[in-house]
Amino acid sequence: IGTHTVTMSKCVGSEGAVIAFEPQIKIFRELCMNLSLNACDNVLPVRCALGSERKIVTIVHALADNEGATFIKDGQG
Repeated sequence: IGTHTVTMSKCVGSEGAVIAFEPQIKIFRELCMNLSLNACDNVLPVRCALGSERKIVTIVHALADNEGATFIKDGQG
């Protein structure tokens, strides 16, 4: 949702830049909204995950009541 990203944005200031990666669509939307509300114009939000390989994966939500409790598995679906 941008808690760390907003803090980093403020730390680097207008001369710096932050790239924020968030693969989950709902949380990505919340991140973008929080960046707007906090005037974080030095942040580039990117809706993807980072890993050691380039491939398509599926995000699995382990706990329905905890959006952060996710893991990935190979493939789509």
